Amino acid sequence: MQGKIIKGIAGFYYVDVEESGIYECKAKGIFRKEGQKPLVGDLVEIEILDEAEKTGNMTRILPRKNELIRPAVANIDQALVIFALKNPTPNLTLLDRFLVMMEQQNVPTAICFNKRDLAGEDYTDHLRSVYENCGYRVFTVSAAKEQGMQEVEAYLKGELISTGVNCDHHHEEEEGHSCGSNCGDGGCSGCGGGCGSHQPSFEGPNVGKICRTHYRGTFNDGSQFDSSYDRGEPLEFTCGAGQMILGFDKAVATMEVGEKVTVHLMPEEAYGMSDPNAIFTVEIAQLPGSEDLTVGQQVYLSNQYGQPFPVKVNAKDEKTITFDANHEMAGKELNFEIELVEVK
Repeated sequence: MQGKIIKGIAGFYYVDVEESGIYECKAKGIFRKEGQKPLVGDLVEIEILDEAEKTGNMTRILPRKNELIRPAVANIDQALVIFALKNPTPNLTLLDRFLVMMEQQNVPTAICFNKRDLAGEDYTDHLRSVYENCGYRVFTVSAAKEQGMQEVEAYLKGELISTGVNCDHHHEEEEGHSCGSNCGDGGCSGCGGGCGSHQPSFEGPNVGKICRTHYRGTFNDGSQFDSSYDRGEPLEFTCGAGQMILGFDKAVATMEVGEKVTVHLMPEEAYGMSDPNAIFTVEIAQLPGSEDLTVGQQVYLSNQYGQPFPVKVNAKDEKTITFDANHEMAGKELNFEIELVEVK
């Protein structure tokens, strides 16, 4: 009988066996002899001693996909690292050490910065930019004011149902398209991660410099979809580093401080055209938990490298569910009023 260790106390291990319940087990001496120590998260084989009392012995530890020393756990599906932005000041060296440890064990990891209501927008945007450029999904939240928590919950829920699901669209490197980007609280970013080695396809005096801009984004019908003016803080980014959508980045590259410009972007210089290959259907039976999803809901799945990406539920029937991994603004023309506030 196989199960998973969910708790270990004073030499007793509590093994959860699907459809049978939790058994209190001891590890056989062979583990000590072979230098093996059972860990929470281990998949194990057990023999039942007393079904009524739910007791047994562990006889085998199945191969682990990863393990950590502190905390002592195994078979981690994902990690969410939570740090405060203020009170106390985040220890970024400690955060980096943890991220390196997760990378070494091939654990998909996201970062959650709390207390964004206490930290300045510049500092918050700077940290978001740094870690997103390293390929991490970054959330900024305020638990006290319940800001940003829905995104974290959607990410966690999506990860829990995403085992074995791949979207081939996310292995392609199409210029001008990034499924991980978003236009909202953090601004119109154009890179979903991994842009640290990005080489700009344009030139300008501001390329490579940190720029702070105010902007207002509208659709062709005049309706506004985003504005830094409404948030009260300029958006800060490194020009030419792939942190912004291409057309926005190119416009700022040649601007002078205090200058205001209006640009009209075709989809190729914004969020790309809608890609039919990014719409895919899987069987609900392959995604435990997907039976609870509804059309229009956004969740996060993982590609073959363990990297999370957002998808929207397009359709669903009794046996299958269809996801759309295109950016919500894919295929749309966008207009921006941009004001360059500062260049560092």
